Amino acid sequence: MKRSELRISDFITDIEKYASLITEYVYGVSKEEFLTDTKTLQAVTLNLIYLGEISTVLKNDHPKFIELATDIEWKKIAGMRHQLVHGYFTIKEELVWIATQDHIPRLLGKIKYLREIERKYLEQN
Repeated sequence: MKRSELRISDFITDIEKYASLITEYVYGVSKEEFLTDTKTLQAVTLNLIYLGEISTVLKNDHPKFIELATDIEWKKIAGMRHQLVHGYFTIKEELVWIATQDHIPRLLGKIKYLREIERKYLEQN
């Protein structure tokens, strides 16, 4: 599917998918295990990159939706993607771990909120 064919609901579905995958990858994994498990660290990192890319695309293609969805830290999500993609020599694995334990669960908890904001956005546009 081309980017131009994607609707906001598609992006929200993908946010839920990638955040859920991250949660699945770290379920039952201790911090110490995570920090030494290259495969899991890389899988989580890739999904964080996807989430950051979605944030950037939404900001560029649907800025009014982003303005309405003020409970989501879009800039931080995009900033993490930028750091992971362009700062690979300086990636702090501990920050990736913190994202899995704090930010991702909060983001998953806001999926219903994002769907409500999408409805408001569609009513206005």
